[in-house]
Amino acid sequence: MKQFFSILFIALFAINASAQDFTVDGINYNITSANTVKVTPKTPKYFGNIAIPSSVTYNSITYSITSIGDEAFRYCSGLGSITIPNSVTSIGFFAFQNCPDLTSFIIPNSLTFIGDGAFIDCRGLKSIIIPNFVTSIGDGAFSYCKGLKSITISNSITSIGDSAFHGCTGLTSITCNAVIPPALGTDVFDDVPKTIPLYVPSISVDAYKATAQWQDFIVTALPCTAASNMLVNNRTTTSAKLNWDANTGATAYMLRWRVKKGPGQWSYANLTGSETNYTMYGLTQETEYEYQMRTFCGSSYSAFTDLATFWSAYGCGTPTGLTSYAVDKTSGVVKWNGVGGATEFLLRYKKQSDVNWSYIWKLGSEDRQQLGCGSCNIADQLTPNTTYEWQLRAFCAIDRSRFSTFTDIQTFTTLVAKSNNELVFNKNVGEETMEIYPNPAQDIVVIKNYKLQITNGVKVYDVTGRLQSVKMLTNGNTLRIDVKGLSQGVYFIRSNNGFGKFVKE
Repeated sequence: MKQFFSILFIALFAINASAQDFTVDGINYNITSANTVKVTPKTPKYFGNIAIPSSVTYNSITYSITSIGDEAFRYCSGLGSITIPNSVTSIGFFAFQNCPDLTSFIIPNSLTFIGDGAFIDCRGLKSIIIPNFVTSIGDGAFSYCKGLKSITISNSITSIGDSAFHGCTGLTSITCNAVIPPALGTDVFDDVPKTIPLYVPSISVDAYKATAQWQDFIVTALPCTAASNMLVNNRTTTSAKLNWDANTGATAYMLRWRVKKGPGQWSYANLTGSETNYTMYGLTQETEYEYQMRTFCGSSYSAFTDLATFWSAYGCGTPTGLTSYAVDKTSGVVKWNGVGGATEFLLRYKKQSDVNWSYIWKLGSEDRQQLGCGSCNIADQLTPNTTYEWQLRAFCAIDRSRFSTFTDIQTFTTLVAKSNNELVFNKNVGEETMEIYPNPAQDIVVIKNYKLQITNGVKVYDVTGRLQSVKMLTNGNTLRIDVKGLSQGVYFIRSNNGFGKFVKE
C-alpha cells in the first residue's frame, strides 16, 4: 500500500502545469487542437458551483470542451458542485483531488477515461455511477472517498486499477453490471467493509464468487428488471418497429402484442438478451395495438411491462375497376380506377407459369400501363398465346409508408401468333402507311392520306379478321371514322393504297 501511494505522489509532482491559453467566464482553458480545449487549474482556486459549458468561443473560434485536465480542480476546498457536459470524454490525473465539499457530481455518459487519483479524498461524495463507455478506472481514482455510500460500475468496465476504492469506509453497497468480472489491481477495496452486498448480473454470480477480491463481498444477484425506454417507430400499414434500452444481465426477452379493441389474441416473439429492437409484422392498417415485454435473466424474470399502445399507419384505398384491353400477340394494356390521395401505384406482372414478378412504378395520377410492345425489341415483347397475371398496389405517402394491399390477381392471354384467324397486313409496293390520330381513340379516328379520295375500299377489322361496321365521313384528304360503337381493343384499317392500326379505349 505504501508503495502505491509513493508512486502516486511521485507522479503527481511530475505533472507539469499546463499553460493557461485563455479564460472565459472564470474558467481556464488550454487549446489541445484546432477545435478542442481542456479545462485547466487557476489561481485563486475554483470556488462554489461550477457549470462547464460544452463549447466556448475565443478570438472568434468556437472550441469543444473535451477534457478536464490534470489537477484542474485539485485542492479546491470550496468547490460545492460541478456540472460536466456530454462533450467531455476524459478526466485527467488528480483532477478533483481533495475537494472535500464536492457533494454533487454526475459523470457524463460521454466519458471514456478516468485518470489515476481523479477523485482521491473527495469525502463529500455520496454516490458514484460510472457510465457505460468507460472501460477502465485508474489507480486510486476514488480512494479515501469516505462519504461514498454506493458505487455503480457499468457493464463496459474491464479493469479497475490499484487501490481505486481504498479507504472508502462508508460504502454500504456495490453494484457491478459487468457480466465478466473486471480485472482488479492490488488492494482495490482495501479497508472497504466486506459485509456489504455486491450486486451482479444473475448469470455472473458464480463467476464473481470465484474471483479474488470480488469474492470477499456478499455476492448477490441483481433483480431482473423490465426493459426500459420502449419506443415504437417506423410504423407502416402492416408493421411497426419497437426499440428499447439494453438491460444488463438480460438473457432473453418475451414480447407480445395484440389488437387493443376486443381485445384480440396475443402474438409472441421470443428474443435474445442482446437484441434491442424488433419489427412486428402482419398488422392491420389504421388499428390500435397494445404491447408489453418481459425480461429473463437466467432462471429469474421480471414482470411484464405496463401495457403501452400504438397505431398502425392509416393506409391507402385499394385500386378498383381493373381490366385489360388492346391485347395483341406481344402486348396488352391494363387499366384501373384512380385512388384518392394516391402518390404512386406499384404494378407487377408475370407469366402465370413463372414465379418471379416484374415491377413498374406509376404516378398516382396515371390509370393504365401498356405491357409489352408490338414493333420493338423482342426482349420487351410479351410472349404470344400466353396467360399473364398482374396486380396493383396504391401508395398514399411520398415515403411509401402508407399503402394498400395488392389487388386480387388479374389475368389476360396474348393472341396466338400467325393463326388462321389473325389478319396479317403486308406492305405491297406502292402502299403507304396511314397517318391515324388520335391513337388510342375513344370516339373518332381521323386518317390523313393525300391519295385517299373515296371511302369505297376502306375497311376496319378486329384482330381476329372480322369486318367491323362503322360510319365514315370524308373531307378533302381527311377521313373521319366513328368508332364509338367498337369494343376496347386493337383494330386494323385497310384501303386500296394503305393500311394502319389503332387502339380503341
